[in-house]
Amino acid sequence: PGDATHVGMLRCYYKLKQYMMSHKLDMPSRTYNIHVTHRRRILYTTSGHPARWNDKTLQLFDEYAKQMYHGNMFGGDFIFTLLEGDEDSASEKLYRGPWEIVDNGYLSWPTMVPPSKYYSTYPEMRFSKWIESIRKDVEWEGSEY
Repeated sequence: PGDATHVGMLRCYYKLKQYMMSHKLDMPSRTYNIHVTHRRRILYTTSGHPARWNDKTLQLFDEYAKQMYHGNMFGGDFIFTLLEGDEDSASEKLYRGPWEIVDNGYLSWPTMVPPSKYYSTYPEMRFSKWIESIRKDVEWEGSEY
């Protein structure tokens, strides 16, 4: 999962103060886009950007996300297996390419998997809640680093 985190700045040039103000913190801050594993290992972080930038803007400057999107990550040949079907008849299906769990603030790239805002079936709702719970775990941990 990946998400942006804000880090407060104790000192900031007066001319840059408004540019660095965040809606999340009451002080000038920098925003970093952090990619972690579910076991809380940091894989990649961007350099600091102005706190006013949203997730979509940060994603455009994120080399990790761009490599995933263009298929250049892991040598371009990343294959994994998922089980599909119901409890009685599950079958293995191969998938190609990495993907990442994000919130709904990111660009709609095929490699970014956000929770669904609107769902019509119970399995869609369960999948969406599961994705959101995984992402929230990372969001909480991001504030710890």
